[in-house]
Amino acid sequence: MKINLFQSWLIKSVMILKNVFLLLLLLTSNAICQNDTLDTIILQGEKIIKGKVIIIRTDVVEFVDESTSIIYEYDKSKINSIILSSGQIIEFNKNTTLDKKNEVVVEEQEEDTTRVWFGIGGGVLFAFKSENYESGTGGDLFFEFRTGSIFSFRTNIGWYSADTKVDYLSKGNSSFFLMELSLLIRATSGVIQPFAGLGISYYSIDNSLDDEVIQFISQLGFGGREEIEEGIGFHIRGGFDLIITSGFGLFLDLKYLIFNPKATATVYELNNPSQEFIVSEDIKLNNLNLILGIAFTF
Repeated sequence: MKINLFQSWLIKSVMILKNVFLLLLLLTSNAICQNDTLDTIILQGEKIIKGKVIIIRTDVVEFVDESTSIIYEYDKSKINSIILSSGQIIEFNKNTTLDKKNEVVVEEQEEDTTRVWFGIGGGVLFAFKSENYESGTGGDLFFEFRTGSIFSFRTNIGWYSADTKVDYLSKGNSSFFLMELSLLIRATSGVIQPFAGLGISYYSIDNSLDDEVIQFISQLGFGGREEIEEGIGFHIRGGFDLIITSGFGLFLDLKYLIFNPKATATVYELNNPSQEFIVSEDIKLNNLNLILGIAFTF
């Protein structure tokens, strides 16, 4: 009888252990199966989240988090990749490296637009009639310093020749030498780039009397000369550049000069040069110049 009771207890114990083992095996298998059905999201920064992908939309991914069972939306721009339970890998932001390169290119382009660059050019100068002078022609050379903003600085060296009007000065010709510094406001992009500005100028004028005048007064026993003082003046200018290539273009520059110096006419006896007759007069050399030419940038 005792043996039967022991056997019965042993059999029951074995059955219980068997059931417990089967239960543990079932739970383990179920856990393994559940883990195999989980999807994995790898965020930027290598953060890993496990759960289940519900749907992948245009901009976001809907995802059930394993630990909270809450549905989340993750922006695609913040996801590196998704590993599905099937083993398929979906990658996002493949062009991250390329984008970074593009960002560097953009930054370099921005640096190009903000760096200091230079322009140099020259052309033909046309001087229009003024109160004391006829029209004339000459040349002009400029050097421009650009800061990358709408402001730039231009220096000009120019020359032109014009005949005087007899009304106020003795008949003759004057050669004008100009040195200018201008502050410009200009467009920095486009095929046509207008500009406008003002500045300060230095003028040196070489004046000579006409041969007919010299011959006439010499017959009377006199000689003569006429001088115009050099000095500082001002100017206003505007125009535009026509960009043909990145380093070459044409330009038009319209400039109004403001300079009112003193002119001194001297008549003296040829036999006695110390005997002089001097007449001084303030004159206006305000003039409109037009410059057409080519420009190079580098």
